[in-house]
Order: sequence, then C-alpha cells, then structure tokens
Amino acid sequence: MIVIKNIVHIVNELDMEVIAEGVETPDQAGFLRKIHCCMAQGYLFDKPLPHDDFEKRLSRQRTYFFSESMHA
Repeated sequence: MIVIKNIVHIVNELDMEVIAEGVETPDQAGFLRKIHCCMAQGYLFDKPLPHDDFEKRLSRQRTYFFSESMHA
C-alpha cells in the first residue's frame, strides 16, 4: 500500500494521469480514492469485454463512478 500510495503521489505531482488496474473490491477502490487515484478498472466495475461489446457499451455513454459506499 505504501508503494502504491507513493507511485500515485509521484504521478499526480508530475501532472500525469494514473489508472489503477485489477480493482476487485470496494476496499481497494476506497483506498485508491483516498490516495487521489481517480481512475481505475477491474472486475469491481465490469468484466473484460470483446471489442464490439465494448463499443456498444460506449455508445450508451455510461460512465462509472466510485459509489459513496466505496469512500474511505
């Protein structure tokens, strides 16, 4: 957790974007939000999709946000 926190801090200080991969639990998402990692992907949000299914999902313009229950 210390390493992840410091990597996110460094990337934010460099004014770059960081995306956490492999987020599977609300606790993991809450930790990432607490350390100001604002983008994440993983099974918590959705399963991997074939390209065509992903394109259909995008056309619905659905955006995923951390829910209030995930805040640390």
